[in-house]
Amino acid sequence: MMTFPLKSTKPPSTCATLFDSPRQLSSILPYFLSHSSDSSNHSAPPQARSLCPILIALIHQLVIGYPSQSLYRQSIHSISGYLLEKSPEAYRWISSLSSSLWTHNFSKLEKLTRPASFASFLGNPSSESLSAQFSGLSISPNSTPNELVRKAFVHVVDVLRIKVRLSAWTVIRASYRELACDANSGTRDWLIRSLALTMGDTTDISLDDWLEEKKIAGHIRPKEGVEGRWIVHKP
Repeated sequence: MMTFPLKSTKPPSTCATLFDSPRQLSSILPYFLSHSSDSSNHSAPPQARSLCPILIALIHQLVIGYPSQSLYRQSIHSISGYLLEKSPEAYRWISSLSSSLWTHNFSKLEKLTRPASFASFLGNPSSESLSAQFSGLSISPNSTPNELVRKAFVHVVDVLRIKVRLSAWTVIRASYRELACDANSGTRDWLIRSLALTMGDTTDISLDDWLEEKKIAGHIRPKEGVEGRWIVHKP
């Protein structure tokens, strides 16, 4: 396992997440998970006992293993006691998140990845979109560890949303021949939830833009003579 000086362990794990470096992040994760598995280990450094890096590690394992959860389940089994002691809210959240992924409950996952769902243990993040928060990041020597860790958490949640969005779209394409997406159709709201296109009161990407992208990709085509209806091409 790759090791880092204790004083710099949090920045490498954070930056590995922010810059999408799964190989480096995977080498750091065992450090956090091994130190946090024993709740009585008070000699563990503060970096390893911090809640956010552990959640980042678990979410990352859900991302890289999706749809399998074997790696995540091994980790959560070893630290469940610690998480319950540290933050019951965080434990319930990550457990619900993994359950919604396992059961393909995309609407539930969309709700769980809204800022309001993890505000209680992350520190009341703003309601702006996850992508907007990350794109506004400016890493400098003045950036505090807490700021970087929070950005990393928000980013890895966004990565998960994007990955699940693609999976949800594959399921939708396999299940429906047509999609009615006119302004008055309830299908619009259902698609927005299922594809996790919203974040709080904002939108990561509009449904119309998403559909236009999929039209260009050859996944759908407009139904001739019917406004807002799309013919779905099977995957």
